[in-house]
Amino acid sequence: MTTKVPKLMTTDNVAECLGLTRRGVWQLVQDRKIPFIRLSGGQRGPVRFVPQDVLDWLQKSRVPSQEV
Repeated sequence: MTTKVPKLMTTDNVAECLGLTRRGVWQLVQDRKIPFIRLSGGQRGPVRFVPQDVLDWLQKSRVPSQEV
């Protein structure tokens, strides 16, 4: 049985995907508003994102339209 590991996204990848600046993504990370993985180095280690986590986060953040 083989477990497929998802390709991780960088801060730049997420910024481009969401139409945000890199700084905007970092603010979401600092505020712990977006799911992320810190690879190593304690508080200063590199940050990566699982694509499905980002998509799930977007779905949960969705505000439905109001019926007129």
